[in-house]
Amino acid sequence: MRGKLRSLSSTPSNPHFGNCGPRSAGQNTPALDTTGGRGIPGISVYGAAKAGIAAWTHVLAAEVAQFGIIVNGIAPGLGDTELTKNALPGFKEPNIQRSMLKRLCRPEDVGPAVAFLASDVCSYMAWQFIELSTF
Repeated sequence: MRGKLRSLSSTPSNPHFGNCGPRSAGQNTPALDTTGGRGIPGISVYGAAKAGIAAWTHVLAAEVAQFGIIVNGIAPGLGDTELTKNALPGFKEPNIQRSMLKRLCRPEDVGPAVAFLASDVCSYMAWQFIELSTF
């Protein structure tokens, strides 16, 4: 889980994040890709794990909101990662062609969305996923 602690209000100790101390709360942004829950043939375990992260994020958001901790998620589309670099022939190029932008998601596509979720601007949004996808 990626997170940023910032001063918001007085919060008690909480079992999920330890003692946040007085006048601190946080924003946490778990990441998963847009295939979470839908799966990709040949790597079903990957899709199942991502669906679990989505469910955990929603439950965690509900559990820790009372402590002033905001939890949202980010779901980038299929990216140019080690997983796709080592994919079977015929996997990557058809997905690039299927994309409206004719490319895979890049880190510079994800960074601004994560920065938004971790910023003070995002103070009244919880339990949500920002999906970055062109499919």
